[in-house]
Amino acid sequence: MRKYRRSIVLLFGVALIFTIFGAVTPSSAWQQVEIPYAYVGDGWDTVIIISNISNQAITPYLLIANLNDGSNFACIILDELAAGEIYVNTFGAISWCPGGSPPIPGVFQVYVGADLNPSARPFGVAVAINNASFGGFGFQQYKSESTTASNIFIGCGTCAGS
Repeated sequence: MRKYRRSIVLLFGVALIFTIFGAVTPSSAWQQVEIPYAYVGDGWDTVIIISNISNQAITPYLLIANLNDGSNFACIILDELAAGEIYVNTFGAISWCPGGSPPIPGVFQVYVGADLNPSARPFGVAVAINNASFGGFGFQQYKSESTTASNIFIGCGTCAGS
């Protein structure tokens, strides 16, 4: 009887551990890209390209901020991008959420985030800064990384559109 009691206690202990582990395993993981520099003004505009190279649909948050200018920011939640789908727009043409006053024209930082499940691959973001008059541009690409959602996205959750 004593041998069976230990086995039962051990079995319940193992079951409890698996239950606790399952309850605290995250069901989603925030992926984010931070781009330190973009510009709109004087004939220059920045193009944003969000490429869903992930293996699941994403709903990206797009936020621009000039934290050197009184924490001025604007955001938008884009429409869902299926796996393989791409979003392209210029920052000057985006319809920002009401109440957000984008730091445009000027220099600003760009943040793109999306909630994915932990096994999902990252998504890609690229920016190109171009000038139609001069014909020049700069191009940079980024891949999202798992992180905790930046506090800067908190005010962005109430506005959606594209």
